[in-house]
Amino acid sequence: YCRLEPRAQLVHHESVSLKDHARGRSADFAREVAWMQNRWAAAIARDPFHNLNLSLSKFRPLTPYAGNRRAAFWPLLGIDPDTAPSPAGLHPPLRWYVDDNQSRVTEVREASRAVQLGEPGSRAGLAVLILTKNRPEYIVPLTRALIAAEPAFAERGLELRIIIGDTGSEDPAVLELYRTLPSCCRLVTGLEYQFSRCNNQLLAQARDLDSVLFLNNDIAFDDAADSLLQLHAAVHAQPEIGIVGALLQFPDGTVQHQGIAAFKQGPLRGFVHHPGAHMAATLEPGQQQTCLGVTGALLMIRSDALEVTGGFDESYAAECQDVDLCLAAARGGFASAVKHAGRIVHFENGTREIGEENWADRRRLMRRWHNWIEAHWL
Repeated sequence: YCRLEPRAQLVHHESVSLKDHARGRSADFAREVAWMQNRWAAAIARDPFHNLNLSLSKFRPLTPYAGNRRAAFWPLLGIDPDTAPSPAGLHPPLRWYVDDNQSRVTEVREASRAVQLGEPGSRAGLAVLILTKNRPEYIVPLTRALIAAEPAFAERGLELRIIIGDTGSEDPAVLELYRTLPSCCRLVTGLEYQFSRCNNQLLAQARDLDSVLFLNNDIAFDDAADSLLQLHAAVHAQPEIGIVGALLQFPDGTVQHQGIAAFKQGPLRGFVHHPGAHMAATLEPGQQQTCLGVTGALLMIRSDALEVTGGFDESYAAECQDVDLCLAAARGGFASAVKHAGRIVHFENGTREIGEENWADRRRLMRRWHNWIEAHWL
């Protein structure tokens, strides 16, 4: 039992007893650091209570503001520019980026109880997780394309499992599709839509396979078997790559998604975005490149990388949970990459109302990850 006496006035003369050994102290300290890193590096990399704004590998000086950055930066974080502190023109104090720590601890515990990922899957195969409601023009052709890809997976000794999470469909064409699903498909009904929570619930049907694909219902493949096999091979080709997304196009052939990046300069430095949207693709077929993250519209993740993240963070109400997942995987040692795996069209917002942007989620993402992005990507 330990009791802290608040009225006591104690002084600690730091390292005074070591001053006579200063000549050999540097080497001793280096050995002690190496011993700690060798023993605890793996545990630290997966510590769910580590402050996400602090690097796991190095310290980096704070970066001065440039131009009018302060005026533009604070409102995006929901902070009044007139009352925001500005110490010596540097970044704001770390507390502005960090949610209440006790709240974060509670969230992590709740998420771990909800997902219960357990050990990474060992069976070779891919579980495709799709959330949907009505919209037969999207889900019917997509499901049929995935079912048609199953024999190509089987030829390579891979299982393809299609898991559909329905959040209240009533359309007759969709219900008819459900009545005719083959054995490679599993249907989960009665879900109340929330992207993170529903996908975490579907993961219970996928934890035995070595790969999971989170897929929007408004995706269309030219050749689903070829694209998915390319992505599955890519996510297992390099141990350090744990997440692979696909180059996605608008129906007109321009880029909808080619990886997620962070602005490197200007008032939005550190904020994440989709570079190259509505432009011609810079990746050639079969080519891939590492990136900060990929979109949850088509995100394939290896089971060991998924186990590090604990699944999607359910504190995000509507968006940013995909970027958060990629950054959590990166903090655990698994990078993200985007690959040109054939023509894949994303009818963006096909099942979402235009104008549903959630700035509370965006502020939450940047409060958690801005300093980490600054240290590791900029």
